[in-house]
Amino acid sequence: MFSLVQQKTDIILNSRNSKIDVIFSSVVKQYQLRELLECFDYLSINALILHVDENERLLSIQINTVKLFTVKRCKKIIETLFPSSTVSIKSIGGISYKEYMYKIGA
Repeated sequence: MFSLVQQKTDIILNSRNSKIDVIFSSVVKQYQLRELLECFDYLSINALILHVDENERLLSIQINTVKLFTVKRCKKIIETLFPSSTVSIKSIGGISYKEYMYKIGA
């Protein structure tokens, strides 16, 4: 089962990056962003902060993977560190999360 899903994902993905957006209930501090990146680094997840809006309440993170498990694990880490935030997976491998799930038959 896993190998079939992996073969499908290798065919449909047009980039090696995924994206997660986070909306915070309050202003996020720089030290909190550093802690988040340190968590990712500790777990060997290659992630990059793409954008923090001027109010520092919206954050876009690029994750250099196309593995659904890793992206969901990143989402869970963010939800644990920032329990009042809203976290959404925007894309996996350059295509929307919804389209990705449809194409792999999930």
